[in-house]
Amino acid sequence: MTITQLNSKLTSSLKKFIKNEKFVDSGDLYKSIKFNCTYTNELNIKLNSKEYIQYLDNGDLLNNFFALESTTNLIGEFLVSQIELEF
Repeated sequence: MTITQLNSKLTSSLKKFIKNEKFVDSGDLYKSIKFNCTYTNELNIKLNSKEYIQYLDNGDLLNNFFALESTTNLIGEFLVSQIELEF
C-alpha cells in the first residue's frame, strides 16, 4: 500500500465514521476531512479538518476512530508493506 492509498483510505474511513456517528449537520466538517500522512522510516499521521472535530463526542471522536480495528488494520497493512519494501 502506498502513502497516497493510506491517506485516501483513512480519509474515507473517517468520513464514514463521522456519518455513522451522526456528526454531519451542515457537511462542513465532513467535507474538510483529509489525511496527509507521511512516511520516512516512521509514520507521521496528519489530519486536516475543521478545528471543532476535537470537541465532538466529548473529545473522544478521534480516539474512538483510531481505536477501531479497521483503522488499526489499515495502518498495520501500510506499515507491513513499507517494511517489506525495506527488505
